[in-house]
Formats: sequence, structure tokens, C-alpha cells
Amino acid sequence: MRQPIAPRLLLRRQFRSLVRIDLLRGPYGKFLLAYWIFYLCLYSPSSLFPLAWVQQLNLTGSEISIGNALVYVTMMLMSLFIRRVGVKVGNKRLLILGAALFGAYPLLTGLARGPWLYWAASLIGGVTWALINSGSINRLMEKVPEDDRPAHMALHNEVLNLGILVGAMLGPLLESNFGLRQALFISAGLRLMTAFVIGLWA
Repeated sequence: MRQPIAPRLLLRRQFRSLVRIDLLRGPYGKFLLAYWIFYLCLYSPSSLFPLAWVQQLNLTGSEISIGNALVYVTMMLMSLFIRRVGVKVGNKRLLILGAALFGAYPLLTGLARGPWLYWAASLIGGVTWALINSGSINRLMEKVPEDDRPAHMALHNEVLNLGILVGAMLGPLLESNFGLRQALFISAGLRLMTAFVIGLWA
């Protein structure tokens, strides 16, 4: 069954009003490019971590669970103080700091030979997740005008999904060409690079 023509035209108009490609020609376009690179590098090693835990570190299920728990507990505790940090340093610097520190997680995972360095990476990862979550959202709200948020947020969501998609393909590509440990080191460098991109464009 096809939709009647009037609802279809209405949906098309709503879609066109939300997807505003013209916004990419201004400063918001450069800002979204920085965020796309950030999301791409953020999610590129995601599929490599389980391989590293099992194949490289030979961790047990309990040891992996402890690492995941450390990430979320640290993130929860850090979230209690993140507002004060954001007020002092500003949302952009908070995001830059989080992006720079987030390279430590794949770096330490690549260097690890057992659970202890992996757990240290998990503690740092929890802190940086809190910095990134707060800094990226608040910085985005600073750049999005209050009177035109639906169109700006629609473009941001497309950039987010595209970054996750390309990042998810980039990680296995690095692993197949350079090996698992080297792919983690490259991912760490890419994450560090995003701090400079955000500093310039976001």
C-alpha cells in the first residue's frame, strides 16, 4: 500500500527542512568535519580491543569484566566533578584534553602483556570518556544556534553515524595490513591527532 500523496509531500518537505546542506558551506561545515574526523578516529579501534584482550593478552572473562567495570566506575565518579572542570577550562579545552588522553587506551592495550596495564588503561579510559562526553556535547550546543537546532543537529547525527561506520571499517583494515599490535599503536596516534584537529576547527 502506498501512502497518499499529501502525506508523502509533507514528509519530503520536513526532510528537506531538516537536511540543510547549505549549512556545510559556513563555519559549521568545518566544525562538523572536525567532529567527523574525531568520531572516525574514536571508533576505529573498537573492533580491535576484543581481539587484543583474547588473542594478545590471553585475558580471562573475569579479567575483562574487571576492566570494563573500572571504565564505568571511573567514568561515573569523574562525572561528579566534570562540571567544575568544564567551567574552569572551557568546553573546547575539555574536549581537546579528552581527545588527547583517549589515545592512551589503545596505546597501553598495545603495550600490555597481562591484565595490569589493561586495567590501568581502563582507569584512564573512564576518565577520558567522561571528559569527551561532557566536552563534545557542550561544545556542540555552543556552536548550534538555539533558533535552528533541528537542522544543525540532523547534520551532526549524520556525521556521527558516518564516522562510526567508516571507523568500524578502518580498524579491521589497519589490522589486516599492519597486524593487531601495530594497528592499536596507529589508532592511538590517530586519536591524538584529533586533539589538534579539534583545536584548529572546532
